[in-house]
Amino acid sequence: MPLQLLLYALYRMIRAIVLLESDLFTLVRKLSQQQQVGDVEFFNVITRYRLDATDIAQEYDFLLFNDGFGTMQELKDVSWMIYTITDRYVYFVRIPSDTLLSINHATRLTPLLHTCCDRVARMDINIFVDEVRATIPPMKGRVVMLHSSPCCGGSMLARMLSSTDPEQQRLIVHGEPPVLSALAVLVNTVSIETIRSITYAALRFAVQHIERDQVLVMKTRTMQKYCCLWNFGILTSSQRDGRVVKALDLSSNGPNPMQDYAEILLSVEFRDSDKFAARWPSG
Repeated sequence: MPLQLLLYALYRMIRAIVLLESDLFTLVRKLSQQQQVGDVEFFNVITRYRLDATDIAQEYDFLLFNDGFGTMQELKDVSWMIYTITDRYVYFVRIPSDTLLSINHATRLTPLLHTCCDRVARMDINIFVDEVRATIPPMKGRVVMLHSSPCCGGSMLARMLSSTDPEQQRLIVHGEPPVLSALAVLVNTVSIETIRSITYAALRFAVQHIERDQVLVMKTRTMQKYCCLWNFGILTSSQRDGRVVKALDLSSNGPNPMQDYAEILLSVEFRDSDKFAARWPSG
């Protein structure tokens, strides 16, 4: 363990030096270019390192160097996903379009995104919020946030839900998306107004490719329980998108909470009277 900490400290020091050089290179490039550069900064991934594979996604997970600029339009491709959010930037990663994101293939999305990504981008958090509001339409499908206390069967339920629709035609289940972890941490460091706007923008970006007849279930980390409920209240009270974002807690008391919540998840009705027909198996 001491050796790992030493290596990580060395990695962080090298990363700080390389990032400083990258920022200086970026400044020179901006000053030398006649036309206005885009608001999105792209990076090549030199290397990647995480001290703890179970930790949340952080901006320090990659050693990066500037690879040019672009616009929000480039990030709308399905290959780009939010990796983490700080009080200054939103970080995105690009993964192969054929990567399987279902919880049956990846219990936690953060390690998968960290390993598979081939490019990183970042965007100023305020510009990101404005761009999402201006360019990304309201969500078409439904979103369910599934959270539980430790050892309450949340992961098992999520995998069972995913197995009811292996082709992901109607039901998509993601395990611990890093965007939710980032919001759970960010809520303690920024103002209420900022967390309201970034939560709305981040979730709208994350679900932009969900179709009208689909349900996206986000299985969250245990630490996100109360934060998700709080964010859930923000979204549903405003009803900005005309779609209800449900938050289900498997820790509630009841005779059979697992089956009760499974019935709720698997019988979500849509605005056009379209219903997901799967049901919890009997017995």
